[in-house]
Amino acid sequence: MSEEMKNDELAPQEEAKSEEESTSEKKEENQQEQSVANEANAVSSQLEKISGDMLSMDGKISSAINSQTDKISDSLSKPLEELGSSVKEMIIRLDAINETISVLPETNDHIKSSQTSIADANAVVSEKLDKLQSLLEKIPSEINVQMEDQTKKVSEILDELTRNNEKTAEKFDLFLSNLNETVKKVADISEFEKSMNDKREAEFKMVQAKIYNERGMVLFYRGIFASAIKYFEKAKELDENSPEILNNVGHTLMKLKDYQKAEEALKKAIELFPDFSEAYNNLGLMYMDNSNYELAAEKFTKAIEVYSDFSDAYFNLGNALFSLKKREEAVKNWEKAVELNPFFEEAKEKLNLYKKGDINA
Repeated sequence: MSEEMKNDELAPQEEAKSEEESTSEKKEENQQEQSVANEANAVSSQLEKISGDMLSMDGKISSAINSQTDKISDSLSKPLEELGSSVKEMIIRLDAINETISVLPETNDHIKSSQTSIADANAVVSEKLDKLQSLLEKIPSEINVQMEDQTKKVSEILDELTRNNEKTAEKFDLFLSNLNETVKKVADISEFEKSMNDKREAEFKMVQAKIYNERGMVLFYRGIFASAIKYFEKAKELDENSPEILNNVGHTLMKLKDYQKAEEALKKAIELFPDFSEAYNNLGLMYMDNSNYELAAEKFTKAIEVYSDFSDAYFNLGNALFSLKKREEAVKNWEKAVELNPFFEEAKEKLNLYKKGDINA
């Protein structure tokens, strides 16, 4: 009886103790579950932050790689996409873990599985980060290699351009030299053609002038002085510096009694040809017509000085001297004219008249 009572007294104590232990165990489980949940939340928060940093880094790296070269961009885009996919997968797993913890906080197996997944995810992230770091380390060297290659190619292109420019400059200088020579030759040819044309034109004018002059001479010797002077004037227009034409103009004007113009034409002929004896002789005849015997004798004498065998000038000088009462000198000049020209009938007649004593000879 005593033992049963004792047992009855101990039963509540054991029950209370058992309840106490059960409560303690539940409390410990709740604390453990809460700790795991907190840890999962912290891990999830850390992964979300890592994911955000990775995505931000992904954008920056993609921008840098795209700006440098398409090839490097292609090599980085695939690892970054895999990294993004892994992060997204981890976020999905974490969300699943949180959901599992909230629904079944008492399930330790799920917690352990989640921890394993988190560890795996951390390992994957670490691996991706290592690959990313390796790629980032390669970027500067690859860029430098490409820049060196591009610089070398640019330098080669510039050298080639320089050589081509030098060759082009040489060819252009040669072209300019040839062009200048061609232009000079063309100018010489043009000048020669112009000279020939001027010469031909001058020759044509001279031929025409000669024709007009010859026609004038025919009319002059026929005594048609008015018509003769027209042809001589046309000849003078074509060849105004011809002493012969000017002499014919002066001689014809003298026959027409236009002594002033006749003197101008004859003096112009002498100016152009100072040894023109015929012009001196005609100028002397003009002075004879004007009874200026001394000046006439002077011009006849000049004609003889220029041309010592000029029989007409001797005859005319004899006439001028006879008019000046220098009869003996006059006779000598008439005789000289006959000596030079035995067929000079007019000079012979003068001598015969003088010998007969005709005072008007």
